[in-house]
Parts: sequence; C-alpha cells; structure tokens
Amino acid sequence: MSYYLAMALLSMHPEKTLSLTAPPLAFSKVHGLGNDFILVTEENLCRHLVSQGLALAASDSAMKSGGAAHAHTEPVTASLLPALKSILSNLAVFLCDRRRGIGGDGLIVAVRSSYLAEDHSAQGPAVALAALVDSYSRERDGVSALAAPFSWIYVNSDGSYSSMCGNGLRTLALFMARQGWLKEYLPCGTDSGAMSAAASVFQVRCADYPVHICIRSIDGDSTGSGANRAVVSTRLARPLFSAADIPLDLSDRGSVESKCEFVAAPITLKSGKVKATAVSMGNPHCVIFERQEAGSLPWFEYALDMQGGLPDNTLAGLPAANSNSPTLRALSEEIQSSSLFPQGANVEWVKILSPEKVRVYVVERGCGPTLACASGAAAVVAAGVREGLLKRQCCVILPGGELAVSYLDGGMQEQIELTGPAEFVFDGVVSVHSHLFSEPGRALLIPAQSSANQGLQE
Repeated sequence: MSYYLAMALLSMHPEKTLSLTAPPLAFSKVHGLGNDFILVTEENLCRHLVSQGLALAASDSAMKSGGAAHAHTEPVTASLLPALKSILSNLAVFLCDRRRGIGGDGLIVAVRSSYLAEDHSAQGPAVALAALVDSYSRERDGVSALAAPFSWIYVNSDGSYSSMCGNGLRTLALFMARQGWLKEYLPCGTDSGAMSAAASVFQVRCADYPVHICIRSIDGDSTGSGANRAVVSTRLARPLFSAADIPLDLSDRGSVESKCEFVAAPITLKSGKVKATAVSMGNPHCVIFERQEAGSLPWFEYALDMQGGLPDNTLAGLPAANSNSPTLRALSEEIQSSSLFPQGANVEWVKILSPEKVRVYVVERGCGPTLACASGAAAVVAAGVREGLLKRQCCVILPGGELAVSYLDGGMQEQIELTGPAEFVFDGVVSVHSHLFSEPGRALLIPAQSSANQGLQE
C-alpha cells in the first residue's frame, strides 16, 4: 500500500477528519556551542502523529494484512516508514525556521529501546519508528548496537537526514537526563551542583554505528528537569578515508578504485585551488588546511566572514575582506555541489595555531554555516593526523567555543572522543499545521486522492 493510499484512507472516515491544528507538540531547545537543536521524545511525537490520524492508516493496513497481530508485517511498514520520514522532514523544516518556527540547526527525536519493545500494534507511527531504528547499522568495528538502550533520529534544518551530529549527541544526552531517562547512568547523591565523578557510559544507536556517551558533569538536578548544563564526552567510531566509505566519486580523476583515498589532494574552484582531505565520521567531511603555497587560494583572508554571531547575520551574510573575493560559504557550497561529493559534505576551513590547537570554520551540508560542528572537529583532527600536521590530542576552536578532541591510538578501533558542553535553553509546546502531514516535500495541503499515482520523493 502506498503512502498516498494510506493517507487517502483518512478521507473515508469523516468522523476522524484532520483538524487544522492538532494538540501542541512538546519540545526542548538545547544547544552545544551555539549549534542548536529541537528535541522531542518518541512518545510525544507518536502521540502527536496519532492525533493527526496516522493510527487509522496503520489500523486499516493491519486489517488487510490479517488483523492487529500482524501490524508489524511488511505491508504496514512499507507504507508508513516512508510516510514517517517525509513527515519528519517537513516537521524539521517548519520547526527549525528561525522566523516562522522555533529556530534550530536540526530536529532530534530521542528514542528508548524500552518504548519500542512495547505493543504499538494500533499505532502506525510507533510501528514505523521501530522499523526505522531497526534499519540502522547493527555493528561497527566489532561493537554491537542491538543492546543499546537508546537511539535517535536526526533531521537537518533543510529536511535532509544525517547519520551523525556530534553536538547533537551531547544535547541529546542532556535532554535525556532532563527526562529522567539516565538515572542509572549518573552517580548517586548529586541532586544539585556539578558532579566531580565520571558517570557510566551508555550507548546511543545511530544510523551508521553505536556511539558511546558519558556525562562528565551536570549542573542542576541531575535526575530530572532541573539539569541545565552538562559536560559530555562522545566517542565516535574510527574515521574512514576510503572513497567508498565517504563516499567520493573519483571517476573524473581517472580512478574507480573504491579504496583510494583523497588526502591533501587538489580541488579546483572557480576562484583558485585548495588542497583537501576527505574523511567520513559517519557523515562526509572535506577538511581544508591553511597553506602558504604558491598557487593556493588565500582563503584565510576571507575568514572574517565566519566570526561569531548568528548565522543569518554574520556567518553567512558579511562581505569578504576583499570585496572581489568569494565568501567561505560560497566556496563551501561550490565544493558541496561538486561531483566529487555525491552526497554533499561538511566543509571545514582550518587555521593551524599549533600542532595541538586549531581554529575551524564550518559550513555544514543541510544547515549552512554553523557555530560548531563536533563531527567536523573530529574530522579535522583525523585529517590533520593523517597529513602529519596535528597531534592526536587537540583543542579545536570553533566560533561557538572549544572542543577537546582525542584521537585514540587503539589499532583497529582508533575511535575519536570529543568532550564539550551542552546547555538547556527552554521547554515549550508548538502547534503544527496539518499541511505538514500531506504530500511529502510540499508545504501545501494537497488532496491525497489526486496524488495517488505520483512517486514518493525522499
């Protein structure tokens, strides 16, 4: 059954016609070094989607599949999973809008494995949510994700999905602590003030691999909604440099070998050449170090474009130091749209202050210039070590603040640990218009019947 047919079923039940506005959706706003996110629990999300009528679609599908006992069968997930992804894309675009919505760099859905284990046969959104998490990678570098107590869904502000966001993971940890989900992972006897002892490590299952997280300290009520700031360490999987893993398209360079690497290699842009190293941290990165070499584009002269402040006003909007030169954002977007990166890339511009300290400006795919990017910080250190420019312990200075990065020397593991803050901003509720639950990718309510024969665009 197609997504459109599932939604068309709603029109067959006038007593369950969608209202223009469903009950408000509860959320929290949390930031990590200015990289800000809107977070919701899986329970609140599913309850909200059910109020929009999606439970009916699942129920009708279940009857056609042989009853509620078969609600987890393929016909249900085949229609509701793409519907859920499209809805969350629309929801992220709406909520992250800094003028018409809440404002943020991304939408995060926090998911408990215990919630997914409950019987949700009558609720289509929960069935689709479980199917989405079940599609995540089950193992990476010998570490199983199946026992992870938590998982997440991360959507960029432009509605695109990403498997990794280091700052987002830190905000997720603080959010889950505020929900009271992490009591067994926090030291006892610390109802207020900062903890001095390290907490237990827990896993969060992400699309590409499980991430180990440890809350190092927390201010406020560490077991509930009073927690307002935390210092969190996240241990990401080892960086990958092969073209297939990033991914890279090197066909224009005469190479089709998937194991080829792109390290300190030239990229020709409209205004000049740069040397870059491509690396995956679960998402693709293009790391460009400042170089005083003949023929190299002097991009470091344009760094004034990226100094602090709000993205709309400073990171993206100021003219370059030389009015005849492009901005770092324009250079980044040229790289992101090139055939070299078929899935786009986060672009990091790195000024080396010492082998143990760098200043970094980031233009993320799906978000644009941001105050911080933790996976980008990890990629910078990984690339710097690979090029012989940086040490494994490095302080990465971003416009929003500093991250401590440790590139662990562990043989095949070689994981990267990042430590930095997460800060609570505010809680709230938001009304969501029903047009977000119509045809995927559109902001207008289009009758489902007239779209029944169209293909689903994700």
